[in-house]
Amino acid sequence: MSVIVTRVYKDHERAKEEIEIEYIYNPRWDCCSGVGKFKHAGLAIYGYLAYGYATEQKLNGGKHKHYGNDTKVLIAASDNNKPPYRDDYRKLMEMAGEKPDFNEHRDTPKKIVKILEKKGKMRRGDLREALLDEGYTGSQILSNLRKMQKDGRICCEGSNNSPNQLISLGNDYRKSQKN
Repeated sequence: MSVIVTRVYKDHERAKEEIEIEYIYNPRWDCCSGVGKFKHAGLAIYGYLAYGYATEQKLNGGKHKHYGNDTKVLIAASDNNKPPYRDDYRKLMEMAGEKPDFNEHRDTPKKIVKILEKKGKMRRGDLREALLDEGYTGSQILSNLRKMQKDGRICCEGSNNSPNQLISLGNDYRKSQKN
């Protein structure tokens, strides 16, 4: 029971490896690779491998500094839509859940505000998981958190690369609510 994985969407010259699906966890729909945060059009299934295992499989180029040293890998339909990989790819698709409408979640900032209004200050990793569970992609979450921090709508304490960073509503958001 295996699938073909790679690190980056257009990674045909680099490492593509056959990986047993038991080593892949947390499959999600996303449009952004883990290495270099390369984006591609549309959504694909990404999963995670333990850092040590990914290094053994030559799918890892360097030391990771956040998210538990997991290695994000792309499980492309184009590599896995024919036997012997098709059935296992379909299992990962089921685990990832229904493919979201790529344009459906343009309201990411509103959802972030709604969660922070309800919960108050929270860890970045917990906020990310809550949004992922609702079908938002990792790249949508990341880009919106950056923009909201820059605009002053949220305050962030700690490293942007840490799941332990504390996020709360910013002063600019609070001022706009008083007016």
